[in-house]
Amino acid sequence: MAGLTVGNPGDAGADLNIGLVLDGSGFQFEDNTVGANSFQVVQLGLSLAASDLGINTSAGVGNVIIGNDQVQVRVEGIFTNLRLLRDAPTSNNERGITFACEFVENDLTTTT
Repeated sequence: MAGLTVGNPGDAGADLNIGLVLDGSGFQFEDNTVGANSFQVVQLGLSLAASDLGINTSAGVGNVIIGNDQVQVRVEGIFTNLRLLRDAPTSNNERGITFACEFVENDLTTTT
């Protein structure tokens, strides 16, 4: 991709604009190139970085990808961890199940 220019979201004249969304804490990508393929961010190999950053998605018919806000305020405690353990299996989140089990186990050892 020789000659590809990169700018900030909203910049005119750049081929690809990358930055933070104005309201929130997700990433924003704008594809200003011409082509028939859909603009998308995909996982590379076994890496989960795109999912962890909330950007593993496609722009669809548009040219903008706005990532999900991955920053969440989390109150530490047994009830929060039990809720995580309840919710992770319903979304088939294997990593979430593992983390929730570890959190609950730590809660049990610190309270006894």
